[in-house]
Amino acid sequence: MALVGLQLNRKDHAVTAKTLCATGVACLYCVTFSCRAVYHFPSFDQTPTFVLMSLITAKAFLLASRMEGRVIAVLGILGGFLTPVLLPSGVDNPAGLFGYIALLDIDLYAVALRRCWNFLVPLGATGTASRWPAGRARFFNLTKPPSPSPHASFLTRCFSRGSRSPAG
Repeated sequence: MALVGLQLNRKDHAVTAKTLCATGVACLYCVTFSCRAVYHFPSFDQTPTFVLMSLITAKAFLLASRMEGRVIAVLGILGGFLTPVLLPSGVDNPAGLFGYIALLDIDLYAVALRRCWNFLVPLGATGTASRWPAGRARFFNLTKPPSPSPHASFLTRCFSRGSRSPAG
């Protein structure tokens, strides 16, 4: 569907092209997750599925920027932040999780700056902020001291700067 959306003449069929691309991105997420969770295909192990869903997120951001499709960007944000939730490793790995989220936020912020879509910044901040308590609630251990998150402070600084108008 996304390929057909890219092939359409975007001047004459802009809405249809964006709709097909957004639907294609959503279908790719669903099919990839289903291959792992429902059908248990051997080639869709934890790591390959995570990488594939991350690539779908990156492609969604590229499509959104190229086609000026805000809905595609929002689907990329949703898919990007849902990827660690849908594919948990079961291991306490804050560096891996927040490293992934940092890359996701950098991509999201780049699209927001390029297209002047300021609404993406609060969505990214909300997704980032929601991951910290969820991870701590699952892996909190009283015998282990809480670790400060350099990623969280870095992302907080980025988003506080990003809340100003990118054009100005």
